[in-house]
Amino acid sequence: MKDPNGNGRLRVREKVGYALGDYACDLYFMFFIYYALFFYTDVFGIPAAVVGTMFFVTKFWDAVNDPLMGIIADRTETRWGKFRPYIIWMFIPFGVIGTLTFTTPQLNMTWKIIYAYGFYTLINMVYTAINIPYSALMGVMTSNSAERTSLSSYRFVAAYAGGATVSGLTLVLAAFYGGNSNHVLTARTLSDHRIEIVEQGVGTVQLQAEFDAITDETAAAKAGWAVELQGLFENLKQVKKNTTIWVKPKDTLINQLVYEDESRAKALAAWAALDDTLEVSDLQQLDKKTLQTRLMRHCAENPKPLELVIDGNYYLESGFGRTTIDANALWDDTSEEVDVWAESRKVDWTKPIVRLEVIDQQRGFQLTIGTFAIIAMMMFVLTFISTKERVQPPRGQRTGIARDLKTVLTNRHWLIVAVMSLFTLSYVCIYGAAIMYYFKYYIGTPILAGAFQLVGTVTNLIGAVLTRQFTRLWGSKKRVYFIHSMVMALIIAGYYFPGRDDLGLLFLMVAVGGLISGPLSPIVWAMFADIADHSEWRAGYRATGLFYSAGTFSQKMGWTVGIAFSGWILAWYGFEANITQTPETLVGIKSLMSWIPAACALVGGCLVLFYGIDDELMVRIENDLKERRAGRAGPSSL
Repeated sequence: MKDPNGNGRLRVREKVGYALGDYACDLYFMFFIYYALFFYTDVFGIPAAVVGTMFFVTKFWDAVNDPLMGIIADRTETRWGKFRPYIIWMFIPFGVIGTLTFTTPQLNMTWKIIYAYGFYTLINMVYTAINIPYSALMGVMTSNSAERTSLSSYRFVAAYAGGATVSGLTLVLAAFYGGNSNHVLTARTLSDHRIEIVEQGVGTVQLQAEFDAITDETAAAKAGWAVELQGLFENLKQVKKNTTIWVKPKDTLINQLVYEDESRAKALAAWAALDDTLEVSDLQQLDKKTLQTRLMRHCAENPKPLELVIDGNYYLESGFGRTTIDANALWDDTSEEVDVWAESRKVDWTKPIVRLEVIDQQRGFQLTIGTFAIIAMMMFVLTFISTKERVQPPRGQRTGIARDLKTVLTNRHWLIVAVMSLFTLSYVCIYGAAIMYYFKYYIGTPILAGAFQLVGTVTNLIGAVLTRQFTRLWGSKKRVYFIHSMVMALIIAGYYFPGRDDLGLLFLMVAVGGLISGPLSPIVWAMFADIADHSEWRAGYRATGLFYSAGTFSQKMGWTVGIAFSGWILAWYGFEANITQTPETLVGIKSLMSWIPAACALVGGCLVLFYGIDDELMVRIENDLKERRAGRAGPSSL
């Protein structure tokens, strides 16, 4: 089928329809970048080091799965084309498995980790099965290189819009869906700032108490713009305090408490404070399995349900019935002098608790990703309906898996762009994963993380829209990529230096950085389409799906390395979820937000200098391929 104007140009309606597919993909992809690590450590409840290893190990299957999907897609023959069918075949598994991946089962630590590994692997397989054909579709909708750059810009405008949806709505929806929960426990205020909690089931929740605040005007003035910005999201006349409460069966709770060395020591110390018959020094010498057996036997001899308070969080054995929390003791902030937030607003203990709420973050995140899944499935249907495949392989092309793989792996341009995009996605993922930790534990206001992500994503979108203008300004896609990567490295490195009250500077940096980084992804995917054409031009042989699958794999490896490395670094610096972090851990969080991703951006930007397909060559390739497909020319010897 020929294009509407006979020159490779696409209607705006088709470009928009195609772009909706990446909006759908990015509802998951950006959720993975911004929230996957945070979800598994702070909500799902497994150690950061385990999460980092899981992200890394599960990607070994992608080394086989991604190229295999590209090979399969290249050999698919249907009345709908090679790549479009997978969009309609896989959109339902995409939604269902994605929701189950971010569902928290009530299992012991070992089985939770197995569950996480299993579903994280499955969602990556489903994402591969729909995203690789979707990406390759761009290469066969038109043969016009400039038009593909335009199509790529449309695609990434929609992708960044998906990212804006994730960054702007995730925390809001999670709070909405998880708020006022009562299936794990109920809570009510008593006199003297005491709180009674009553058991209703098993699970993990946050208990949030809202108090009237005493405002220190001097500290508030020092915070300045930061306090004003916080006022957009919170009532500054009040202050909120949180504690996490686990309600689990005895064996599951003990398994959780003794799984890590650091938490094991704290758990035993808290236990010994309640029961002086335990010899903590002896128990600390036992291996994990023996310790679990000893503690289970001890609990059997002392039938009172377990109730421990560790780092301000509650670990309650199911069957406790009801218990009382002393808010004064739990949230005493009279001695806090750690940051501008603690200085400017403290609890007014002369007044009663204003509001009490039980928030189920596990349910909140599950229903949030479920909402995104429904939206994504509808977008995929629209993409399938509105797009067409036009560019066909050369007549009589013979296919072979070994030949396909050799075509990709010996293509110098693909290798350069693949490694380049690996480093670029690594910086995006390390930086993106750090944002929640940076705002929750360093800045002290996690609600601002969503606003920060939203500003960056919106300016990313604007940058993507301006891709063609930036290309004209700098003269080529290659120059845009290099210059913008260098600037991004400088901006990201700068995140190490602002203080807690420098929010104005932080938001200015993310706005400028979003604008600068906006064209990078559209340019990378336009390069992959150009590489597929260049390969056909030289060899008379086309493997569109495999080129895109290999490109997708390199980007997923960047995603994997980035998030896995983030988990390992957090563990290295002694991170533990939902507690006040040590100064050393805060250094690690700031490093993940700054110089570590900056180094990756620098390497990725320098690698593009070795890419050898320029815009002038692509004009020649496009013309030669048109003649060849019309039967008037053979492969190029260049």
